[in-house]
Amino acid sequence: MNFRVQKFDPNGQYLQTIGKKGQGPGEFERPARLFLDTQDNIYVTDGGRRIEGRMIKIFNSRGEFVQVIRLESPISDFHVDSEGNILANIAQRIEKGTIKAVVKMNSEGKIIKKIAEFSDVKTLRKKSTERTASFRVSHHYTPRLSFSPIDGRTFLYAYSTEYQVFIIDKDGKQLLEIQKEGAPHSISQGEKERIIEMLEESISRSGAKWPKGVLEEACDFPPARPFFWWAITDDMKRLFLWRVKSVLDESEAREFDVFNKEGYFIYRAKIPVRPEIINKGLLYDIKEDEETGEVFIRRFRIKNWDQIKEGI
Repeated sequence: MNFRVQKFDPNGQYLQTIGKKGQGPGEFERPARLFLDTQDNIYVTDGGRRIEGRMIKIFNSRGEFVQVIRLESPISDFHVDSEGNILANIAQRIEKGTIKAVVKMNSEGKIIKKIAEFSDVKTLRKKSTERTASFRVSHHYTPRLSFSPIDGRTFLYAYSTEYQVFIIDKDGKQLLEIQKEGAPHSISQGEKERIIEMLEESISRSGAKWPKGVLEEACDFPPARPFFWWAITDDMKRLFLWRVKSVLDESEAREFDVFNKEGYFIYRAKIPVRPEIINKGLLYDIKEDEETGEVFIRRFRIKNWDQIKEGI
């Protein structure tokens, strides 16, 4: 919402602001995701008022605008290879809702290969005498597609309804599949009621009003609770899967299943914050102050980093 990219040095000292609000070259309407290549060129997804990731705006290492790539489909997480091809997590609209997919795009933003595809949130349509209204909601138990670079040559993706993680190369070829046994957790009526209550509170805060009964109908609950929220890797190529817990569990503990780079489960860890990056013994998260609305990027040092196993 600040329509800019900010650059800091390793000590957190401010260096530079890139971009501003607008629709011109190097300006932003809805900046969302960042990627830096090996030459420190900066790639930023941008979009319109309601849709993120409809284009990628490219800046050089000095923050000077280079070009814009208009995308065939909106993207979220993405990686740009040395040839300018884009691997990304996309959402595509279909008649009954949307699908999520991992795709490879060329340097012009056109999809040249669909690597994996999963069904997503359904759209509820209600007709009246004057118009048709569409309703769709995502909630705590909505399945999610994770996509994350491991390094410049390998990537992971996972869809949270199944305990499976797929490791692929930059052409989408599967290199490894990680599975873990575990019975799915059915969703209780109490959990459904709590989720609907949370959504009602969110809709009320936004000032919107939904017709009676539509929210309950629009809540597309999966057959069971998803296994995890998302997946990231550290610089040692270890995999961290953030496990989904019950919405009725009010504890602040976050549990992660940790796998080594060969795909072997090594332990379950409790991490008190939500990590965005884990690198060289440091952990970074994003924290919003609920009272002031200020957003902070925080850096933590992992005390037992050298004791974390790499093998089984």
